[in-house]
Amino acid sequence: MSDLSNDATPVADERQEAILEAKVFNEALQVEMDKQPKPAKPEPVAEVDDRQENVLRAKAFVKPVVPKVVAKPTKKPKAVANVPLYSSKNIHVGATFLKFGYNIVTEEAAAKWLKFKAVRKATAEEVKTAYGK
Repeated sequence: MSDLSNDATPVADERQEAILEAKVFNEALQVEMDKQPKPAKPEPVAEVDDRQENVLRAKAFVKPVVPKVVAKPTKKPKAVANVPLYSSKNIHVGATFLKFGYNIVTEEAAAKWLKFKAVRKATAEEVKTAYGK
């Protein structure tokens, strides 16, 4: 039995030879690649840029031109006249609502809310006394 275990099969020998040949080939290829000169970096090419009044520009040496953003002057919002209203109960209409007590709304909204019986206009003194000012 010891004779059979020491004998190598022909298939295994062929595989080992193929592996050795591949290693030798890869080493030879690496040596050839090391001998070849590396490609040089291409030089920057100057071109004519029609957008900049035909000025010659080199792509690699010119920083890109970034346009400056000028802030537009902000318009002051128009002063909106606010109207104090008193509501004797919570009222919801769509996404808008009035809570019980004093509410401050615009004139356009006040015209809509005053259609309800539970809503009335409030005076400035009335609001001050309610909030303790």
